[in-house]
Amino acid sequence: INAEYMGDGDGLLKLWVVATGECVTSVSGHSEDDGQRDVWALDCSQDDRYLLTGGTDSIVNILRDVTKEQEEEAAKARQEDVLAEQTLRNCMREGRWADGIKLALKLKRKGDTLKVIAALHEATGTQAAGALHHILSDVPAEQLNDLVQYCRDWNTRAQHSATAQFALGVILRGASLSALCDCEALRECLEAFVAYNSRHTNRLGLLIQRSYLLDYTLMEQSPWLGDKFSGTTISNKSATRPRGRRGKGARRGRAKATKPPVRKASQ
Repeated sequence: INAEYMGDGDGLLKLWVVATGECVTSVSGHSEDDGQRDVWALDCSQDDRYLLTGGTDSIVNILRDVTKEQEEEAAKARQEDVLAEQTLRNCMREGRWADGIKLALKLKRKGDTLKVIAALHEATGTQAAGALHHILSDVPAEQLNDLVQYCRDWNTRAQHSATAQFALGVILRGASLSALCDCEALRECLEAFVAYNSRHTNRLGLLIQRSYLLDYTLMEQSPWLGDKFSGTTISNKSATRPRGRRGKGARRGRAKATKPPVRKASQ
């Protein structure tokens, strides 16, 4: 791009885009001297790789343009992210939970860590706690600290609270006392865990109470819905009697409605 460097009275070296008049970046390299830090001199090398600035602080700064290096590093980082993402997906598809959790924690990906732990919990069932404890046994303290913070954030949402409680329970039951004492995030997140756990408990209690209404409704409608649907044994014989059949001794036909007698008025 067509750009120009310019020094100003704040001691900053600014890069301006000529076409748009936008300041892309600024570099501070001169300290304040008697209330001023002006950039008085600016020059570049013959190969345009270095910039030299001189200011009122009697300091000459030599700057190098690292834009190309930064772009290469950003491209390399994007390539590594794509490779790590594919590796993580392969671990989940192939059931390599240990590699997936360790990779997600290493990359500091909270969402991917949630997905792997939830998939582990669903796939292994009752053995999930032991499997997760074995995985976290050799996890560095820094990553364990990050996992506790992830659990705090997951616990704020009802749909992820079960996974958060599962992971936190494994940490509290499986980690050593020294590891728990060294975990700074655990001390900071206890109040948040208590507050949201109280909300989740109240929510689950309300759901259980409402489920009683559904059970009662199905039980009362079981004579019409059938034994197979309700899953209960019906002892009422009248309920199991097929429609259209009348019991023994039942009256045939409907009773006719009779009009009340009409009284004549006497004169």
